[in-house]
Amino acid sequence: MSPGARGPSLKRESGLPTPGPSSHPSRTPTPIKTEIDLTSSDSEDQHISVYSLNHGLPIEVCKQQRRSPSTPSPHQYPIPSRYSRPPSTYRQLQPPVPPIMRPLEPDGLAIVGRDAKRLIDTIEKLKQVGLQSVDIELPELVLVGDQSAGKSSLMGAIAEINLPKGQSMCTRCPTNIKTSQADTWRCIVSLQLSYVHQKTRPNVEFPGWVQSDRPMETKAFMTITHKAHLEQALQMAQIALLNPSQDVKCFIPGTQEYKQRHSTGPHADEAKFSPNVIAVEICGPGLPHLSFYDLPGLFQAAEDTKQEYLIKVFESLTRKYISHRNTLIICTITMQNDPGLSRTKAVIGHSKAEHRCIGVLTMPDRLQTSATAHSDYDNIFKKKKFVLPLGYFVTKQPGADANLQLETYHEDAKKQEMGFFDTDPLWREGGQWHPYRDICGTEAIQKYLSKQFASLIWNSIPDLTQNVNDQTREVDEQLALLPEVPTDKVQHIVRRSLHEFSNRVQALVTSSSTSAYSFHSEWKRLCQQFLKATEAMRPGCNCRAKSDKDTGVIVLDDESDDDMSVASSPLNRKRGHVGDQHADKRLKANNTRPRASTSNRESSVSLFAAQQVKQEDRTPRKMIKATPRRSPYFRNLNPEDFGPFYQDYLDAGSGALSIMDIRASIEAHAVTGIPGYVNHQVKVTYALAAVAAWDDPLKTFIDHTFQALRRSILSILESVLQKYIHTEVYRSSKKLMEEFLEEQEKDQRKTTWEFFETERLSLFTINDGSFNQYQREALEALTAQRRRIRLESYVAKQIQNGAKINDEEKFRNSVTDQQLGPDKYLEELNVAAYIRGYYTTARIRFVDTICANMNARYFQSIKRGVVDYLENSLGLNEGDSEQICRDLLEGNAELSTRRNALKLKKAQLLESTRILDQLKVEFNRNDTNDGDEDREGYNTAANGPYHANGFHGFHGSHNVNGRDFAESPTLSGSLSQSSRF
Repeated sequence: MSPGARGPSLKRESGLPTPGPSSHPSRTPTPIKTEIDLTSSDSEDQHISVYSLNHGLPIEVCKQQRRSPSTPSPHQYPIPSRYSRPPSTYRQLQPPVPPIMRPLEPDGLAIVGRDAKRLIDTIEKLKQVGLQSVDIELPELVLVGDQSAGKSSLMGAIAEINLPKGQSMCTRCPTNIKTSQADTWRCIVSLQLSYVHQKTRPNVEFPGWVQSDRPMETKAFMTITHKAHLEQALQMAQIALLNPSQDVKCFIPGTQEYKQRHSTGPHADEAKFSPNVIAVEICGPGLPHLSFYDLPGLFQAAEDTKQEYLIKVFESLTRKYISHRNTLIICTITMQNDPGLSRTKAVIGHSKAEHRCIGVLTMPDRLQTSATAHSDYDNIFKKKKFVLPLGYFVTKQPGADANLQLETYHEDAKKQEMGFFDTDPLWREGGQWHPYRDICGTEAIQKYLSKQFASLIWNSIPDLTQNVNDQTREVDEQLALLPEVPTDKVQHIVRRSLHEFSNRVQALVTSSSTSAYSFHSEWKRLCQQFLKATEAMRPGCNCRAKSDKDTGVIVLDDESDDDMSVASSPLNRKRGHVGDQHADKRLKANNTRPRASTSNRESSVSLFAAQQVKQEDRTPRKMIKATPRRSPYFRNLNPEDFGPFYQDYLDAGSGALSIMDIRASIEAHAVTGIPGYVNHQVKVTYALAAVAAWDDPLKTFIDHTFQALRRSILSILESVLQKYIHTEVYRSSKKLMEEFLEEQEKDQRKTTWEFFETERLSLFTINDGSFNQYQREALEALTAQRRRIRLESYVAKQIQNGAKINDEEKFRNSVTDQQLGPDKYLEELNVAAYIRGYYTTARIRFVDTICANMNARYFQSIKRGVVDYLENSLGLNEGDSEQICRDLLEGNAELSTRRNALKLKKAQLLESTRILDQLKVEFNRNDTNDGDEDREGYNTAANGPYHANGFHGFHGSHNVNGRDFAESPTLSGSLSQSSRF
């Protein structure tokens, strides 16, 4: 007999051939066909399938009899042939109660989930002993395939449950079957509604359906306790989803709504498909926690143009579900067609999901007679074409006319399936494909899926051993912080700890230990930043006179400073006037200082001119705050150089001096009859105003010094008393140290502020050498900048008067001091240089004094005061010190409860370790003892010598796109354990 001589084929609605009659014995379908008149239907689609019209309901009641899963339920219409003559009558009778069937053991699901269940049971056991952080991602099995490829039959065979199937049973919505352990078999069918049926544009993902803006709604549908009723329940659930405007009770047999709806005859479905899901929860003895999806079959040609959109819709559904990360895919391909025509395999390839896909070839009894078809499948078996990493299996399921009894349907189906492979010329002993017999049959698929599911779960579990070890370490660390209260030598423990604390604090403030390095390094950097901040606040000077051309602002600085560049400034500025003495008195009385009217160095209002503003209208400090804009000088500063001192007060020197304001002040303090006299008070006023700005950086320095030292001392206390951090000895010691430090800080702050007041209230120095040097350097810089301004003005006047200058730079360099003439503002420049010289002398002295006093007085005061401070404050040197120490170490009831809880968790973790070790041993033993499975034939033919390792374990797992899957028997011939312990 030639391979594939299976008879002719017919055309079905999907455009694919309808399976022809099987070559194996079968019987005539039992349903009595009663024809229905469809000529008067007002449906928008005159070619609606009879299944949609009849909704699976009986037209004519037959004598109650035992039926096969493909025989219509007593609650279902028999399905007439779509080629029969339309009848002219219709009648409906009340459906009888389904026959009571004895529960059947879920053998198929138990086989598929056998290995996975062992892992899941272990995980549940870990949770029971308290390891609640163990989360696993349960694998999902998605069955996909072209229409009429037999995927629903395959699903039913794998799970050994009865699903709607047959030529007229078209899947129109996803079905999710979840299994779990229970004492008795029970199935709950519900509808998961995530989409709302309404009109949409035709180019959306699911035409006619819109994603609901509410959380998914789950509607209870039916609860059954007999497998015999599951097929009908799923049929009715699908009809309910296709008619979303109807009450679900209209589709539950036995309800009044069901009787009322179907008393009027068949109804056309409101929708051709639904993206909502039929949820089937099956629980029973020995069942694992698994999840299966059955999806609508794909097709390439619609029955008419109105249904063409379903092609893309069903492909979208398929892509959606096969994209799940932990999904194992079964792609059914019927052997009655060219495998290259499989639309489903093409979609899987486009989705890059082949590494998670198992191919299952169905209907081997209908292999076409052509040599091409035979060659294609031969190349599949030899891994030359259409290769899938997880390989292929072959199954032969009973047809709709199979004469099988319900109670033993799946058992008999397997026998019939094996009978086919034992007798078919291609598969029987000596046949061309006999070497591949180990991939044939439902049981081979079930066992392979069992190992694949277990592999997925195994690789989805985090490294439990590391998880337990990490948690154990955390518990030990927490227990170390909650030690048992000692019963003896308590005074020794307390005194030793406090003595260690005082020694480490003394070492900290004297920088005599490694632990002090970090603090003193931080404090040294703070002192340097303090010095740099006062330097940045030096008073700048506008050296432009009214008679000069407006070319810029000159700051009082050395030649290397960038801020000595010329910038634009206004010529009109307010002048001081007689009465400066009154302004000076007001400033001293209010402890204020003259400041610039702006924080910009381009400002022309000097500190002295600011004194002239009425105090009640605008004080100098208010003037600064009213102008938050920062000067270009400030913006050029590097924040990293100043640390916590990088604040607006660094801009205090901007525009502080002006030769025009200095001249006005000199005139205001002039003495009649003494020409050229410069009152010393002019210099004092400007100098002290610049010094007064130090209060802001001083406060920053003090605050950060106190914070750094406090932080280091309290850190030492926590480190020394870490074991007793939840006891009274730590709480009381911390509170006492905070009070001690606060008192020390208060005293030191007072002393430091006295140094500042000394600088602010009086101009004084006997360091004449440094002062003269700083004054000379300032005068040189000012004179150079003043000459530059005068030179620019001179050149501009020459050009204005008509002088011909070809090379302006050369002409500028040729101008002599005699040509420029004497400078009328030499006296003002001398005053500005004096102010700058004193500022530099005073700021270095001030910063040095503050830092030295902090180091010698404050740190040493803490060093002396910390000795025996806690011992005395806690009362250890008086009264019953032993009892006092015992009270200090005593924990409260809450700590005792926490300690006991940690001990319990430690015991649970030890038990978890034992369970994991036992699992490791068990899988290693199974890998050794259970490695021999009857798969030698295929592997010998396809892969050469077979290493007998069977399906057991996962040593052969490999990683594809971040997921681990056991290797296909068609690739390696083994599935061995991949232990992660």
